[in-house]
Amino acid sequence: RFIPCPPMASLISNVALVLTLIFLFVLGIGRFQDSLFQVYTYSMMIWPWLVLTSVVSRLFIERQAGRNPFSPVKDLPILGFFGALSAVLAFLALKQLTICDCLVLTVFDNVLAAAVASLLMGKLRRKRHFRA
Repeated sequence: RFIPCPPMASLISNVALVLTLIFLFVLGIGRFQDSLFQVYTYSMMIWPWLVLTSVVSRLFIERQAGRNPFSPVKDLPILGFFGALSAVLAFLALKQLTICDCLVLTVFDNVLAAAVASLLMGKLRRKRHFRA
């Protein structure tokens, strides 16, 4: 297990995440009836951040004594700022997004995420992504 968390808390959290995803799809279908791609974009702009906050909260459930996974002064405000900035930029870009743009972004998303995370999170994160 990579994330120390009691099994019941993990089960409840995962069920809540799946129900939230279903609820977001229902809300998206109610709002964007004619375009399933817009429903998918709406849901995927919100739901991955809920998964990220769930993982961060699980890290704090049974953390090791004397060791914090994230600094509440340095790391968490940076993650919050980038989350808010990405939501604003996604709403601005949604007006002019094409299918070709989406395909390119999904191919480079993992590479960009690994590079940006290694720059912001330090040497330990860099070793995780770039093993030689």
